[in-house]
Amino acid sequence: MPTFFDFGCQPDFKLSVWVEVFIFRVEGFPAISVGGRAMSEHTPSEEPLDSIHHIAISVPDIAAAIDWYCDTFRCTVSYQDETWAMLQFSNLHLALVTPGEHPPHLGVVTPQAADFGRLRTHRDGTRAIYISDVAGNAVELLDPDSVDAG
Repeated sequence: MPTFFDFGCQPDFKLSVWVEVFIFRVEGFPAISVGGRAMSEHTPSEEPLDSIHHIAISVPDIAAAIDWYCDTFRCTVSYQDETWAMLQFSNLHLALVTPGEHPPHLGVVTPQAADFGRLRTHRDGTRAIYISDVAGNAVELLDPDSVDAG
């Protein structure tokens, strides 16, 4: 039997079918797994959340990519050399990396970074380790004490 929600009007057929399928699929899984733990095991914590520091994308030419991003968006260059650059946006950084220098990745600031192994110091002074998520994506875990507050 379809599940209907009261939106103050009669639900149309497409909405009721979509909701029924969505609810069936959610209830059909024993748990939604993230990092090997069921989401139902996650409870609110008093500890602050980890933060996404940067997203790193691969570009063939650092200078050309900097020009494009700075001409297209309101951002500033916080670091630049021939193989790597960091652009500052209001909410996060965008790292530009050349193929083979660093993998495209997500950079997360977490106090647990050292729990995953020996941290390496990058040329910008940050200390980090690269790991892979369950899908094989590169994730850089950064030590919060080495990341500038700004």
